[in-house]
Amino acid sequence: MATLSRRRFIKRMLGTAAASLTAAVTGGCRMQETQEPPPDPQPAPTSTLPTAATPLVAEIPRIIEPTPSPRSPARTTPFTMPSPGTATATPAPVPPVTLRADVLNYGWTRLAQQMTETFQDAHPQITLQWRSVSDWRDYPDRVAILRASGQLGDLIESPCATLTAAWALDGLAADLTPLIEADGYDTSSLFAGAMAAFARDGRQVGLPLVAHGSEHLLLYDEELLAGAGVSTPGEIATLDDLANIAQAVGHRGHGLWGHVLPTRLPDAFPLLRAFGADLFDGTGARCTLDAPEGRAFLVWLHHQIVQARAAPSAREIERGPTAMWQAGRVAMLHTNLRHAVALQDMQPERQIGVLPLPPMPESARAPAVMAGVGYCIPATSRQAVAALQWIKFMLRDEVGVRLFAEGHAEPGSRISCWSDPQVQSRFAASAPIAEVLRHAAPERIPANLATERCYRVWNAHVPRMLDGALSPDEAASRIAVAIREIIGEEPPTD
Repeated sequence: MATLSRRRFIKRMLGTAAASLTAAVTGGCRMQETQEPPPDPQPAPTSTLPTAATPLVAEIPRIIEPTPSPRSPARTTPFTMPSPGTATATPAPVPPVTLRADVLNYGWTRLAQQMTETFQDAHPQITLQWRSVSDWRDYPDRVAILRASGQLGDLIESPCATLTAAWALDGLAADLTPLIEADGYDTSSLFAGAMAAFARDGRQVGLPLVAHGSEHLLLYDEELLAGAGVSTPGEIATLDDLANIAQAVGHRGHGLWGHVLPTRLPDAFPLLRAFGADLFDGTGARCTLDAPEGRAFLVWLHHQIVQARAAPSAREIERGPTAMWQAGRVAMLHTNLRHAVALQDMQPERQIGVLPLPPMPESARAPAVMAGVGYCIPATSRQAVAALQWIKFMLRDEVGVRLFAEGHAEPGSRISCWSDPQVQSRFAASAPIAEVLRHAAPERIPANLATERCYRVWNAHVPRMLDGALSPDEAASRIAVAIREIIGEEPPTD
């Protein structure tokens, strides 16, 4: 595979990092216009999970000066007068530490700021300075500027996938493995897929804070399905069952569709995995779309939209899938957790069920893509030990539950958070979703990190297939050939 010089690699990463950051931050930022969430009653860019019960607060200022709070001074051993004839050594005081955080401007940051004083009470020698918070559009450049000027802090955040990989390959993010081992921190209770999302070449370059499965949930309208003679959820065990139900609903006519399918990347990844398929192999050096599993997915997608008419084409989607769902024009909707919660809150009178996306009968892969945001420690930080204490504090069960219950974000990356009573009372399907996420893997990205270019190839050819210009086999072949050229895949040698 063709290689890039370090300078060219860094330049290319800075040019694509902002686009790569979009999808994983909240699970819905990179959605196309037809996949937008319902409008918030009080728009606030820092909210990832708007709720009717939790008011949204004002946007966090871009630069935040630390606010001193009265708390105990750094722990020292008090001096006592030694008794005659004895010499008592006085331990040296623990030196104070200031952690500088340069992070994203989202709901979990608001919660973290609320918990700062509690953390500092537990760690009196550590002062946490929220030095700057940035919107995702500005964040990669902000980190690059701080790094170039030698001012990068001790804590940064990164969405898993391309940006994390770029920072790892460029040496920006430190390998946390030695730090975790020295501390004895047990990560076994975190989702394995979330941990894998922040690992690169055997190095753990981050720890996951927020985790979710991307567009892997299915909302269904119980009344509409009952009107079509279908009962749920027992009859939706596989993707074949889902397709049959969607076709039964679509045959009723009257402008009612069975479901709206995500056809663009990255939203289509969970459906692709339902067939056991993926865009790349585990190394990211080979495109595998034209394998039998990938071709089977494109055949199924073509059949659902073009032949069976169980789902609308792009030109038949009116004002977006969300608007069609709210208007009762769609019986089932593929979505993510954030949208599912918002839609349930906005129409409480509607009988809405939720299921994790089922796989095809012959597939053993979890039809979900682990995504989210994690903490990284820059390799230049001199306070890595103290930074790990903050990360451990934020990865506790209590924080994960509050993230979701208070409307800040999806539940945390700790498995037990998803079965907590407070989380289940807010979203009853959280426990079965967690069982799927136990086996979910993160997105596979190309080894040369040209993720957005590969997306564009897919998003150009699949609409042509659904318009009848290409057959599924032709689409699979053309996409694979174009992606192989992008990633510099070497042809097989016999």
